[in-house]
Amino acid sequence: MKEAVLTYTNSEGTVKAGLKSQLYYLIKRFAKIIKATYFVRDDDEKAGEVDNFVQVLQLHESDLFGDATYKRNMNRQEKLRRPTQLPDEADIGRVKQYTVTRMSEIVSDEYTCDHRSFAELHDLAVSRLTLFNARKGGEPARLTVSHWLDAEHNSWLTQSQASDDIDQNYFHDMKVTFQGGKGNNQSHWTHVRVFCVNFDRVATCEVP
Repeated sequence: MKEAVLTYTNSEGTVKAGLKSQLYYLIKRFAKIIKATYFVRDDDEKAGEVDNFVQVLQLHESDLFGDATYKRNMNRQEKLRRPTQLPDEADIGRVKQYTVTRMSEIVSDEYTCDHRSFAELHDLAVSRLTLFNARKGGEPARLTVSHWLDAEHNSWLTQSQASDDIDQNYFHDMKVTFQGGKGNNQSHWTHVRVFCVNFDRVATCEVP
């Protein structure tokens, strides 16, 4: 299998990092399917052999697939962040203008509030957070209406914070809501999202 992986993911001496990384997860996913098939056939012995194979594969993951992981990380950190790889500012401006305008149209038209328009508004807000604040798409997508209601009622601000003269101007146009991190581990960071009420701009921040 090692020879097959190396042959399949190398092109003229160059490692196809994306293909090789996806191949690892494809093999593990296929192993789960085969294991379930053996369980359906009441063949516990062969299902156990699949488990043994997966354990050996995981032990050799860094040796066989480590170069692909390293190359992908280097490409992400160096090549994709170079100015030549960044999108044109004019295009970004057009995307921003469309997003802000469309969000304003949906919010201002109270007679067309249906499931389709709500889904579109949700996607527009997620795109604002993802594109212009470098957030992962899954984080803002997990926000619910209850998060917005908490922000609207200042549930995550104490009375002293809400009335402080120094921060009054900042919190006048912004709303704070809370979103828990992934998993139940106490070492995970919790996330506090800050959203602009008038949708003119959207900002986010994290606190431990």
